[in-house]
Amino acid sequence: MKPPKNTLYLYPISAEGHRPGSNDYMVRLRDCLDRHYRVVNKGTSLGMADLLLKLPRYDRVYFNWIEDVPDRRFGYLQIPMLLTVLLACKLSRKKIVWFVHNNLSHYKTNRVAKRIVRVLMRSFADVTLSHSREIGGLQRLRNLHCFDHPVERAPLLPQPAAPDWDLLIWGTVSPYKGVDRFAAFAARQPSLQALRVLIAGRFADAGLEQRIRSQAPGGWEIRGHTVADEELRDFYARSRYVLFCYAPGSVLSSAALCHSLAHGKVVIGPHTGCFKELGELGLIYTYRSFDELPALIARLNAIEEPVSRAALERYLSANGWEHFERFLVERIG
Repeated sequence: MKPPKNTLYLYPISAEGHRPGSNDYMVRLRDCLDRHYRVVNKGTSLGMADLLLKLPRYDRVYFNWIEDVPDRRFGYLQIPMLLTVLLACKLSRKKIVWFVHNNLSHYKTNRVAKRIVRVLMRSFADVTLSHSREIGGLQRLRNLHCFDHPVERAPLLPQPAAPDWDLLIWGTVSPYKGVDRFAAFAARQPSLQALRVLIAGRFADAGLEQRIRSQAPGGWEIRGHTVADEELRDFYARSRYVLFCYAPGSVLSSAALCHSLAHGKVVIGPHTGCFKELGELGLIYTYRSFDELPALIARLNAIEEPVSRAALERYLSANGWEHFERFLVERIG
């Protein structure tokens, strides 16, 4: 039975985005899509089996972070089920949309299986979307369209005249975010040891937290809990710069980066993915290795306005969620 027009399966849907301090990207994405399509699925623990069961009910399927399927429960069994879904969609002319969020999975497990999933998606996707053109194997991606990570507008905060911290590192502290590598590096560099650094965010595991606390220079402050919005705004107002320590090669976009920009913060991040692209626009500053950070920070300290407020305003106005919604509808069809 052919599904009614304008039906869509959105993968994945979970309760995570509704928790305080969590990334609400998928919640916002569903809100955008709900205005134009009937999204046929809700949160489920069935994985690919749910896509198979609901096949008659949708005419479009929209995949996010699909490369992480092998890490999920019964992950290796889900790969042939994913292939079945893709084949069934092709045979029944259902549109397959693949959103590429990362060059590589953030997690090092099941690398071979994840590469297989990416090959499947490259082969079957009708439309490929991303928040960055810094995608590995760009020439092999079919019908690729890019839109910068959408931002939610907020009042721009002024640069603090007497900041409590030189650097703010915020958000869930996971291994792929490189905070432990930066702490270990800074502990060996006198110019970085002297910086006042705040790490604010829930730690992914106790071992990582213990490692960072033991490595961090004595002047650093670590608050290992989920940061509420009001608390984060206070941290922004009291910090000179926001620092991202991601390892190059995997990350393409960052919701935390966009959140920091939306509040007018001067951002320092790795020369990769959307960080590289925004650096080329003069909206943030990038580094290729931690060795460059002391000189970069000293240079920024000597600049009255490191980022043009007018240029930042133009960028934020052009990349709101309402513009991303229009972009999606035009590409998904």
